[in-house]
Amino acid sequence: MAKRFTDTEKYKMPFRRGLKGPYKLLWDYLENSCDHAGIWIVDFEICQIYLGNDMPVNFVDALKFFNEEETRIIVFDNDKKWFLPEFIEFQYGELNPENRVHKSVINILNKYNLIKSKNKGLIRPLQGCKDKDKDKYKDKAKYKDKAKDIVKFFNTTCGTKYKDTTESILISISSRLSEGYTVDECESVIEKKFLEWKDNPDMCKYINPETIFRPSKFPKYLNQIGSGVQNQDDGSAAAQVKINRTKELL
Repeated sequence: MAKRFTDTEKYKMPFRRGLKGPYKLLWDYLENSCDHAGIWIVDFEICQIYLGNDMPVNFVDALKFFNEEETRIIVFDNDKKWFLPEFIEFQYGELNPENRVHKSVINILNKYNLIKSKNKGLIRPLQGCKDKDKDKYKDKAKYKDKAKDIVKFFNTTCGTKYKDTTESILISISSRLSEGYTVDECESVIEKKFLEWKDNPDMCKYINPETIFRPSKFPKYLNQIGSGVQNQDDGSAAAQVKINRTKELL
């Protein structure tokens, strides 16, 4: 069992103190569940099991709360991994390539381009990653308007109030569009999963852009539509959703 340093004063810090209860617990979970290089493989389904159903959390709000004043989470590898720079700074201080443990961490961070420089003294690790993220966002900027339309469609269909200015949501949707999926396909998946999950108390909590547009899930959801597995009631409900959307646009 790995042991890590903890700060006995951590809940006096404004950032932690200001978090809502579920996200205080999530932050602790991330610090204990990430690997020794501060990287967490994103899995909110497993995370929710550990935190408990009375502590609901989700991808979108987590990034919103954690990155509100400064970048504490770096999202990479098509949203599959999160990097916690503060974990490195607190656990190791300045990374030293002569230290065997530090060298292992350095190798992992270099693998994912999370280190600014390979020079001695190394790190602040964020700059290179931030630049990479800016390029990533720039590449997807051309999909921004379409992504905003999809967010509006999501809200109309599912009765939600997600903002079409939330960067993490736009990036998630734009990522799928940049992979070649169409707006119609995105909207079809939204309709399908809403109709499938809305009356299921165990699944309705997953009606959110983070789950539906997750890169590991979206192709499967789209293929479910292609397979024609849909009952008559679902078909009627889908038609009603489209009618309601048309009325709202009018």
